[in-house]
Amino acid sequence: MKQTKVEVCKKHGITRDVLNSAQNAGVNIWNDEDLKKHLGGRRHRIAKDAVIKPESKQDQALLANETTEQSIEQIERLLIGSMDIDNIKIYHEKLKALKVGLQVRMQTRELLPAGEVKEDMIRIASAARSELLKFSNDFSPRLEGLTAAKIQSIIHEEMTRILTNLSNAQHKLYQ
Repeated sequence: MKQTKVEVCKKHGITRDVLNSAQNAGVNIWNDEDLKKHLGGRRHRIAKDAVIKPESKQDQALLANETTEQSIEQIERLLIGSMDIDNIKIYHEKLKALKVGLQVRMQTRELLPAGEVKEDMIRIASAARSELLKFSNDFSPRLEGLTAAKIQSIIHEEMTRILTNLSNAQHKLYQ
């Protein structure tokens, strides 16, 4: 008994359009092996009416608390736990979009690599330390014999100069 196109579609879980496109591509749609081979090489597309369906209570909780911003960890957790190919593709696209957003933020220097920030902070702390040590060594002989008010004034001026220089140096690092 010969199969109809409707039966072939049901058997393989495809639509009539997919079956017709396979036939137009030169596939013998009546041969199950040829059709399976062709369908196996097709890229999965997300259905137009696809919505994320939570598969576990944990997924339901994550999706219930869904805001406009989801963390990468939340999306990864949902992706790993998902068994529905449409959900997987949706999460995959979300992760790709987040990756592009992160790359743009890094290129515009809105986000900085942690190692670079640590190096800069070490450099700033080292500069502050050396300036303060230099201050204590250079000013003790100059302050000898001055009144307390004059000593306070000189120390205040020098500390202001040192902190201003350090602040300007730090500002230049992140431009």
